[in-house]
Amino acid sequence: MIKPFFPRQSRFWWYHCTALTVVGLVQVLFITFDRPHPVVDIFSSLLWVPLFTVAALVFRQRYIRLSWNTLGTAKLIFFSMLNIAAFSLIISAINLAIVIMIFSDQLFSGSFSENFFGFPHGTETILFNNTISTSLLLSAWVLFYIGIKSRQRAHQSENDRINTEHRLKEAQFRELSNQLNPHFLFNSLNNIRFTIHEDPNKADKALTALSDILRYSLDINTKSRVPLSHELQVVKQYLTVVDLHLEQRLDWQLAISDEVRQYLIPRMSLQPLVENAIKHGIEPSPSGGNLTIKVYLEAKNLTLEVMNTRSLSYPRETKPGTGLDNLKRRIAIIYSGSASLIIKKTATHYFVRLTLPQET
Repeated sequence: MIKPFFPRQSRFWWYHCTALTVVGLVQVLFITFDRPHPVVDIFSSLLWVPLFTVAALVFRQRYIRLSWNTLGTAKLIFFSMLNIAAFSLIISAINLAIVIMIFSDQLFSGSFSENFFGFPHGTETILFNNTISTSLLLSAWVLFYIGIKSRQRAHQSENDRINTEHRLKEAQFRELSNQLNPHFLFNSLNNIRFTIHEDPNKADKALTALSDILRYSLDINTKSRVPLSHELQVVKQYLTVVDLHLEQRLDWQLAISDEVRQYLIPRMSLQPLVENAIKHGIEPSPSGGNLTIKVYLEAKNLTLEVMNTRSLSYPRETKPGTGLDNLKRRIAIIYSGSASLIIKKTATHYFVRLTLPQET
């Protein structure tokens, strides 16, 4: 996209006019100190302003269109100085030529000799001095402009980096969530498989519950956090499915107060804790076990705790599954270290504790 020659940003003109005002005040101070032609000096100064402004805008346009921001430091300095020298010489030459044409009688009264270009002797000194002073002022303007643009690019690069990291985290989160969906589906369908031939009515209820769970899980890519009450509903549906398979071998309780139900937690974060306790703690045991789900406030955190009994007579206990591994990675992406997932074991129980910052 081609930038307009005259910038539309008010900040640009504010900086530019402020700089010209300072330069003008300095020139006025010099003019008041016994200058032989104050009127000529004032006219030359006023004429210099639009010429300098045009030169600055041309430099800006070349800087943008030729993508000088991508040049190395040495090349940028070289091209900038080359343009500054050319623009300064052109500004000074035009300014001096117009001043001589209008005020020649005042400037060169009496007899005088001409130089090689047909101008009175002494004009080359004025031209040289004006070119040097304009070069210094234009160099300051260019340095300030490049500094501002460099700062803007650095700020934009930082914003782009943050946005890229955010999009990457979202992509990672969705990838982990998509890994969770087939894992959960497989375990649930496997539970229903044991019931479908024995009791079709129970299997139908289980499929209805599974349909609700899948509808919830398929919506996982829209919101990363949901109220705890939504997650509890899914957990109850999941336990309904599991009950059909384990029958009397599973006894579960909820210890959750109403005050914590509005707090936000990552979607599909409580269900993997329950699934892990059942699949790797209770289901392998012939006698089953007890499952307790607690959610409570602790300091500034919300703690979700799932506890299941261990079978002392059944030695084979499997390790936690991929659901917990995915959950660890998801909370690391969402909370950047401010959440934790801890697994503890005693002689009679397993504890999985998920600690999250309080969010409503």
